Formats: sequence, structure tokens, C-alpha cells
Amino acid sequence: MDRSGRLFDWAYRVGRIPLSLVFLLLLCNPLQGRTSVKIPTQGEAVRLNNIGTALMSQQLLEKAIDKFGEAYRLDPSLTVAELNRGIALLYLQRLPEATNCSTVATISRTRA
Repeated sequence: MDRSGRLFDWAYRVGRIPLSLVFLLLLCNPLQGRTSVKIPTQGEAVRLNNIGTALMSQQLLEKAIDKFGEAYRLDPSLTVAELNRGIALLYLQRLPEATNCSTVATISRTRA
């Protein structure tokens, strides 16, 4: 026993702080559902962009373009995916499409 007479007094004192944090997190949780893109979708879009970058570094440009397109469709706020798609198209010398991707990424970025 400690001085206060309670065996687990330290656990009681420590437990008050996390309980208040739990209530705070519960209050903030409804705000998460109001975002335009859900978190798993954003994570999947980032993953697809990373795969596309790896494919582009291996000179598998057509596959990379597909991955960048999928990433941008999942999360239109991920403008880097559209920019990467434009770079891959530029490597393939598909200039009109590359210009279009770069323009879309620039316009999307300035609106955000």
C-alpha cells in the first residue's frame, strides 16, 4: 500500500488523463467523416502513385501511366499523380497528352 491508503492510486491518477483524451477523440471523430476523400482512399492513391514511380524508374512507362491514372481517379487532390503521369507521357514523347496532364495538375494545384 502507498501513503494514500489505496493500492492502485497511481493507476487512478494516470487513468484520468487518457480518459479525457478518449472523450476528446470521440468528439473529433465525427469530423473525420465530413472530409471529401476518406482516409483509406487517400492511402490507396498514395500507394498507387508510389508503385507508378517505381515502375517509371524501371522504364515500364505504360504500366506507370496506368497506376498514376488510377491514383488520380481515386484521389483528385493528389495532383502529384497527374504530374507524374505527365512526366511518363513526356518520356514516351506523347507531348499533347503530357501537356494536358501538366495543365490539369497545375490548375488543380492552384485551386487547392
